[in-house]
Amino acid sequence: MVNQIFIIAIVGVAILGAAIEISAIATYRISRCGATARAIEYLKQYLKQQQTTENSVSLQCQEIEEDIFRWLLRHLDNKIIENTISLRQEGGSFVLLSYPSVLQKPIPRSPIYFAPTLLTALGVLGTFAGIYLGLQGVSLDAIADSNSLLATSTELLSGMKVAFSTSLWGLSAASFFILFLAFGERSRQWRRDSLRKQLNRIAFLESPYRLLSRWQNQTSKNVDIAGLTPEAIGQATGQQVASALMPVLGSISQNLKDIRELQKDGVEKISRELIAPVAAELEQSAKLSQETSQAVKELKEAIAASLLTISRFQEETLGNLQQLALQLQQILEQFQSETRQVMEAAAAQIQETLEQTGKHQQQTLEEVRQQTQQILKDANRAFIAQSDSIVQLGSEASALMEQAKDSLTGSLENIHAMLENSSEIVRQELEKFRLEYQDGLQTFFSEQNNLLEHILGRQREGLAAAIDSFKQALQEETERRKI
Repeated sequence: MVNQIFIIAIVGVAILGAAIEISAIATYRISRCGATARAIEYLKQYLKQQQTTENSVSLQCQEIEEDIFRWLLRHLDNKIIENTISLRQEGGSFVLLSYPSVLQKPIPRSPIYFAPTLLTALGVLGTFAGIYLGLQGVSLDAIADSNSLLATSTELLSGMKVAFSTSLWGLSAASFFILFLAFGERSRQWRRDSLRKQLNRIAFLESPYRLLSRWQNQTSKNVDIAGLTPEAIGQATGQQVASALMPVLGSISQNLKDIRELQKDGVEKISRELIAPVAAELEQSAKLSQETSQAVKELKEAIAASLLTISRFQEETLGNLQQLALQLQQILEQFQSETRQVMEAAAAQIQETLEQTGKHQQQTLEEVRQQTQQILKDANRAFIAQSDSIVQLGSEASALMEQAKDSLTGSLENIHAMLENSSEIVRQELEKFRLEYQDGLQTFFSEQNNLLEHILGRQREGLAAAIDSFKQALQEETERRKI
């Protein structure tokens, strides 16, 4: 009954966990990635049907599905004029202002990541329950009774059967779930990588470098417009020159402000979407590794205590069985000696009676004596056989408990090694990602600062040249008026 309860519990947990994992995979593929997948497919179909090289694509808003329309507004460079949405293109590819978060973030962890540990714990719990139930009926007081000893040995073997079967079911289910969770993680990763490749074929992300390059070109044009010839400056008044220079200065100030805001938004976005999740994942992984190590340590201590108890019980059982065999041997020898004495006395009395009663009585008593000796021999053989059976039963019980101890020790060592390997792999991968990401951030900010200093230097030189030209023109105009 106990065996069936634990097996049903293990199978039920395994089925429930599999259903939850399948539901999580379907939710990630359909719900979280569904809008992005449909939008990518819509853009791919449009590019196949409309072979255009224009810088923008115009679409009717009412012809686009609601979730696809929201995705286009959120991620692509667009303009809405009345009922038409215009999407910017460069080189036959759409321009992304922001990358979809579902493709940028790491894949979510399975909601039942703890299932293998739970199944292993159920198997170990069933093992100890079987050992406990098997030891419940063992009474050292009744060990001298052969019938009671046989019944308790049978109950102990039944408990060991429960221990082995639940351990096998729990470890088998845990092994299956480790493979199943690995398959689910690969499935999510394959879905995300596939959508990334499809999106990169039809669109590209508007990087800060491209924004700064366009801003530089626009600023150069403004500087060219502001850099008038000395003859034109000489003909203009001071107010007109000031009004001509003010848009340039305002444009430079506004562009600098936009660059600072863009850089600030980029830093905040990177911190919010990348650094914070990675830090949370690192903290959660460290906490999980610590909890796992603590649980394994406690489980190891409990199993060591149980193995010590089993070893002590084994030694006590062997000692009691040997003592019982010695007691039975002594009782048998004492009974045989007393019986021989009684029978010798009876034989003497019978001999005297036979001498008195005649040969017929002597023959009868001789037959009785022979039958009595045969009965004694049979009884002696029966006692010896019973003693050998008890010793053999004790040896088999000892071997079975030793085998159970070895099996439990091997299983726990495998579990401990597997948990340590997985914890080490996770720690190494997270440390490698952190170092690579830190190097990338440092390189990005260094390039941004160098580019900003270069642009500001060129603008400063252009402004200084314009002011020098203005001063020279004013001086020439002043000299011309004096003449």
